[in-house]
Amino acid sequence: MSTSFAPECNELKQKYDTCFNTWYSDKFLKGEGLHNECEDFWVQYKECIEVHLVKNGIKPLLDDVRKELPFENDDFNIKKIAIIGSGPGGLTTLNELLHTDKNGNSTLINPSSNSIYPNNPAFDEIVVFEQNDKIGGVWNYSKETDLNFSKFLNNNLNNNDYSKPENLRPHLFDINNEELKNLKNSDKSNPIIIKSSPELYEKYNKLLWNKSGVYDNLFTNIPQNLMRFSTSFNDSINKSNSKIYEPFTTHENVLNYLNDYVLKYDLLKYIRFNSSVEKVYKEDNKWFISVCKFNNELKNFEFYTEKFDAVVISIGRFNIPFYPKIQGMKEFTLNNPNIIIHSKLFRKSNDLINKKVLIVGSSVSALDIAQYLLPICELHISSNSKTISIAAADDDDDNDDKKQNKKWSEKIFSDNSLNWKKHGRILKFDNINNLIEFEDGTIEEKFDKIIFCTGYHLYYPFLDIPENENKEYISISSGFDDNNNYAMTKVDNLYLYTFTISDPTLCHTGIAHNPLFFLTSEANAISIAGVWSNNKKLPSIEIQREFIKNRFKGKKFGFQVYDETSIRDLINECYKLSPNNRFNFLPYINDGEIKKSKEILTKLFYKFSNKELNN
Repeated sequence: MSTSFAPECNELKQKYDTCFNTWYSDKFLKGEGLHNECEDFWVQYKECIEVHLVKNGIKPLLDDVRKELPFENDDFNIKKIAIIGSGPGGLTTLNELLHTDKNGNSTLINPSSNSIYPNNPAFDEIVVFEQNDKIGGVWNYSKETDLNFSKFLNNNLNNNDYSKPENLRPHLFDINNEELKNLKNSDKSNPIIIKSSPELYEKYNKLLWNKSGVYDNLFTNIPQNLMRFSTSFNDSINKSNSKIYEPFTTHENVLNYLNDYVLKYDLLKYIRFNSSVEKVYKEDNKWFISVCKFNNELKNFEFYTEKFDAVVISIGRFNIPFYPKIQGMKEFTLNNPNIIIHSKLFRKSNDLINKKVLIVGSSVSALDIAQYLLPICELHISSNSKTISIAAADDDDDNDDKKQNKKWSEKIFSDNSLNWKKHGRILKFDNINNLIEFEDGTIEEKFDKIIFCTGYHLYYPFLDIPENENKEYISISSGFDDNNNYAMTKVDNLYLYTFTISDPTLCHTGIAHNPLFFLTSEANAISIAGVWSNNKKLPSIEIQREFIKNRFKGKKFGFQVYDETSIRDLINECYKLSPNNRFNFLPYINDGEIKKSKEILTKLFYKFSNKELNN
């Protein structure tokens, strides 16, 4: 329904929109009810439409009018869908939607359903936009890395804050670029072509932050049989030389599995490669997606806009690296351009033989890299001193249950027998004397390499545009409350970390941080297919908001983090929204498998760090 046929009602609709956007940001997100003034504007607007319809001899379509209200849209008329990203989340979403019919039934009725597509598919057209030239997302390994931190600082002419994601990944072109003024009216067959030089082309390519963070010897930290989707539980993933890692597998095997998955279900024809989504916004009940296609042959940029009924964002969690703000770090980096890197740029441990290396952070990725560096270099670890001291203090605890439940990574970090030197957080960089001072009072000099294992921002540059001003599609803030110098990872406004509460035609997959990433992304996709095919209905806005409030309650960090037990609850909630006949994969997952695998991970860590195993 649009007010374009009733221009006299536009002013009331604009007043309502302004009121709703203000109220939604300030009140509704805090759990309060609909503002009375907004209700008044809505009633007046609805009455205006009714009067107009009657005056023109048309029966008032009150249900259609009601659909204008963002949270009363019960039925969807979704025919054309865009998926952003062809990593695990994007691929399983594509496959799930393709196997759903107009009656809300799924043809994925068991793990052996193979590629039985419905005769009456629910959705007419699905397009996947992928900014790389291959599928795989984070598993798409490349020797090439993203922009070096020092090169970013050199290119950062406006001296912007490097700890903020919007400064690391700006929009590729000025939104007011004269050449792009007709972008909204362009299309794929008639794009706006912007010519470029090889240098400029390479510069913009680097700003995408689309290179994988996978390094040469990386293996999974969950068992290989959980690195699969439920529709291919019968397919082997461990096809190459990775016996020493069992029950885990190598990154090469994971990528091979994803390629086989694409071939098995014939998904390649739906994917547009080298296509970076630059804008996503909604007008007149349609989503407008503006795309920059990188023409690798001509080194040109081809821009066009396409309309969709619904959008799924599946770009993953490991794109924009977080570099914390530390006194003197910028000056130190500019004078020592090859010393500081993020773990996303790490590739080969052998490059650091006999070097002095500092790892910053106590994440799993820090341990992954440390196990290879311990036997070959002088290794130092900088972490939150409280975390290390607490872990060390608990090391002599006599409570066996407490020891068993202690995070396996903390156990390793608290091991004082390992050949590394532990420090507190970095206090400051001394550029003049090439020193680093730590919060615990220790000082070290002349590091050959400093690797920041400090995580990633969640950031969606294509939503961060003027067209979406005051639209609370997703709200992301510091992943540690009251600490702005932290990765932006705290997500608000998403029910089940899937549905945008203000507009469920915009969805996400892969946001929940948990051991069952492939299967959780699949659960997100299952719920999307069930709701968009109108087989299932979302609960009330109040219930959706309650989900987020409960996730925040009593926490200062780890808002989207689930363990192997709690993630089952989220998956079950997603499954309640599934298409008919879609089988539930949870009974196929063995309890305690993740817990047992952590014990093996610990053993492997010591074998690599003691050189019992060679990488």
